[in-house]
Amino acid sequence: MSPEVIRSLSAEVLAREAGVSEARIHRFVELGILEPKDDGFRPADIQRVRVTEALDRAGTPPEHLGRIIAEGAFTFRWVDALFSDPTPVSDVTLEDAGRMLDLPMSLVERAYAVWSIAAPARVDRVRQDDLEMLTVVAEAHDALGRDEDRTVAAIRYFGENLRRIAESQIRWFRSSIEEPLLASGVRQPEFAPTTTATGGRLLPLARRAVDVGYRRHLDHYLLEDVIENIEVALDRAGLARTGGRTAPGIAFVDLSGYTSITEREGDASAADIADRFTEVVRRVTIGAGGRVVKFLGDGAMNHFPDPLAAVRGTLELVARIATVDLPLAHAGVNAGPVVYRDGDYFGRTVNVAARVSDRASPSEVLVTANALPDPVPGDLRFDLVEEATLKGVSKPVSVFRAQRVG
Repeated sequence: MSPEVIRSLSAEVLAREAGVSEARIHRFVELGILEPKDDGFRPADIQRVRVTEALDRAGTPPEHLGRIIAEGAFTFRWVDALFSDPTPVSDVTLEDAGRMLDLPMSLVERAYAVWSIAAPARVDRVRQDDLEMLTVVAEAHDALGRDEDRTVAAIRYFGENLRRIAESQIRWFRSSIEEPLLASGVRQPEFAPTTTATGGRLLPLARRAVDVGYRRHLDHYLLEDVIENIEVALDRAGLARTGGRTAPGIAFVDLSGYTSITEREGDASAADIADRFTEVVRRVTIGAGGRVVKFLGDGAMNHFPDPLAAVRGTLELVARIATVDLPLAHAGVNAGPVVYRDGDYFGRTVNVAARVSDRASPSEVLVTANALPDPVPGDLRFDLVEEATLKGVSKPVSVFRAQRVG
């Protein structure tokens, strides 16, 4: 196999693709930030320019960057390996892109906002990958009947979750690989070759994992949607199973005393607790047949296919948390109809579960009458605690303490 040919860029082309003036390129060469060869600049220099410009906007002038490079305290060569061919800036301004793709500027700017990406000014040229994404937005906008709010909601699904995936990958790499080396006194140029090699191998694997994992989960939820539509059709035809469809269970699980721990031990300790809590919640909830809907700082909201699964899974989760050096947890479980939207569940069932959880003591799982399994299995016990008056609920709610027997 012949070696890959790396294209050479003139100062003019580099300036255009990086979105700066040619004079700026020459200044970066003087400072040692850019290191042109006889045949010119490399595509990786686009990223060097972008990083330098971002630092300058944040208050660190290029002269400071040039100094740490000259003193051997930093090298850009590891960045070159990770960004061997960065996406260039297109020849199209943001305003031109909206006109060309028949997108209202309000939608274009909202799209950047829900992506959590800074939007260029309307007269600035957009990156080539941004232009590609706006093309996707335009096609989705047409498919959704050119309803701007629906289009923004669809973008939000993908934008926020993709951002979280990318952020978590890099934060893990930083905290697990780079920071321990820096803490030991090793200078960045000394460990750059090793970390670059590791990162260079992991990044393609991460992209593959995202693709494969997405397709695997999509298959699951597509099947779930098909089954739900079949159940609705059966209900309307009078062919539903006896007793109708089983109501789902919603559980809220919270750590007791988390706020005081944060105030006493600091943010680092709080972050460690949150990470371990997240891991336990995911593992136990999925193992019990449920799904983690969202994390709420020191708590989590879980969805289960039926009340019995919700009670069993929540009891198991609260018990497991008590064994892994975390603050004790408390929980509330309710069951009933819910409204699904934007990856979340809404409605009275959810609100009652959250308020019941607030009434629980450490290690306690409180369950409403709607979530009591019928019949009650022999390994579970439910004791009436109170007829609770809950905010937003017109009638008292019977609340039971759930316990495992034996």
